[in-house]
Amino acid sequence: MSLLVNAEMYRHAPKAIAAIPGAEIVGHGRGNSERQGGLTKHEERLLIEETMRAIEKHSGHHPRGWLGPWISQSPLTPDLLQEAGYHYLLDWCHDDQPVWMKTRAGRILSLPYPQELNDIPQIVARSARVRNSRT
Repeated sequence: MSLLVNAEMYRHAPKAIAAIPGAEIVGHGRGNSERQGGLTKHEERLLIEETMRAIEKHSGHHPRGWLGPWISQSPLTPDLLQEAGYHYLLDWCHDDQPVWMKTRAGRILSLPYPQELNDIPQIVARSARVRNSRT
C-alpha cells in the first residue's frame, strides 16, 4: 500500500499518515495549491527537494516514488526526480505497463496512473451525475 503525501501533511495531519503503518510514502509536493509544471527549473528542484526532506525527516526513509501536485509536470520533471534519487513517477497515464523513461543521468520508471480514478475527476463526474439526476 502507498500513500500520496504532501509535505504539509506532516505539519497539519501527521496522525493521518501514521494511521497507516508500513505504507510506502510517495512524494506529492509541498501542498496541492501549486502546479509543478508551471515552476521554473530552480523552483521545481526546490519543490522536489523540500518534499523529499520532509518525508525523510518524518518517516526516516527517502521516498522512492512521486506524483506531482495536480498531476502536473514540466519537461524536466523526470530528470529532476531521477537526479534527486526517486525511482518512479506516477504522473503519466499511458499504457497498462510500466515504462522506463530516459533522463539526463539515467532512467526513471513511469508507472501508469489511471486518472479516471483520481479524486478530482471522480468528484467532478459524481457531481455531474448528481446534478443530472435531480433534474
